[in-house]
Order: sequence, then structure tokens, then C-alpha cells
Amino acid sequence: MDTEGRHHDRVARRREKFSMKAGIALWILALGLAAGCGWFETRDPLPGEPVAPVPWESPIEPETVLANMDSAMAYLGRGVTNYVKCFGDTFHFYPYANDADVLAQQGKPGAYDDWTLSVEAEVVDLILNSALSVDVQFEGHDVIADNTEYKIWEEQYTLDVQFRNGGQGTYEGVARLEIRIDPSQADQWFITRWQDFLRPGQPDSVQTWGWLRGQERQI
Repeated sequence: MDTEGRHHDRVARRREKFSMKAGIALWILALGLAAGCGWFETRDPLPGEPVAPVPWESPIEPETVLANMDSAMAYLGRGVTNYVKCFGDTFHFYPYANDADVLAQQGKPGAYDDWTLSVEAEVVDLILNSALSVDVQFEGHDVIADNTEYKIWEEQYTLDVQFRNGGQGTYEGVARLEIRIDPSQADQWFITRWQDFLRPGQPDSVQTWGWLRGQERQI
């Protein structure tokens, strides 16, 4: 199968996962409501009871990095480790400029300062462990640079989060991703840079994934 065929296959699999995740989220919500009404009580896993692993595919192609990120976020707190594995050690995040201005006005100046991999790990841990369900959709990318050592893509995304405290949010934008191959890691691909933008024509009132990152960062 050629690269385009493999990419379409992964897109199809991601869409199937989105449908599955929606069903799982509704089932979890139903269980929570039933438990709150006292119909039945949840239980802790029995000793030795198997726990399904979070799906992971060796990122020997750049498209696989996004598929792994999608899977990791669907598993919430259990997926944090796999999420972090999608990023290189030199990773940096750069927000949409208006997001930094808004958070500064809200009393969080410097919310995006020195955003390295360790900060990304701390923030995604907070987000995924405070969520009831997460659905991220990568909706196709424009290729800015394409060579054997790195790719630069502008990837449109939509992130839907339902929080355990009853809140929910939809975050939209464009991620300019630099994805690099690492020969020291068996030629696997990792995200080394993420810069957020709005989609063309979107007003500044739209909240991006980067806005959520900055809002959740503890500083």
C-alpha cells in the first residue's frame, strides 16, 4: 500500500475510533447517572483483572504520530504517557498571539513562557485527568515543507472535552506542526514544534487548543 493509501486507511480508522469514543462516553455518562441515583454501585477492578493497554503504533511514519495522539487522549488519564511519547525532547509550543494577550488580561501573564516538553506533560496530565471524555479530530493538513528529515504541516483540528465538573468546551484552530525523524530512536517520528493559529476567517473569540493549554497551566 502506498503512503497515500496508508494515510487514508489511518484516517478511516480514526473516524471509527471517534464513533466508538462517542458511544463509550455516553455509556460512561449513563453509568455515572445511574450510580448517582443509587441504582447500583461501581466497583474497583478485582486483583489480577486485566486492563486493556492504550493502543500504540510505532511512529515510523509521521501520520502515525497523530493517530497515536488521538488514541492516547481517548484513554484520558491512562493515555498521558503515550501522549507525551508523541513529542521529541526538544519540543516547544507557541500559542496564537491573541490567546497570550487574553490570558494576560485574565491575570495569567507569561502563561506560555518556556513551554517545553515537561510543561506539555504537566498540562496534558491536568486536562486528561479532569475530563470525562475527549475527542480530537485532525481534519487534514497543508504541507509546508516535506523532506526526508522533517515535515511541516498545517493541521486543522477540533478538540471536544467534557469535564468531570460538568463543564464542556470545543477548541478549534490550526496547528503548524514540525515533525522530525530521530535516527537515534529507530527512525521514529516526533513532534518537535507546535504553533497555534486560528483558521482563516475565524474571530478571536474562538478558543484554540492552545488557549486550553494556557488556561490549565499552573503558574
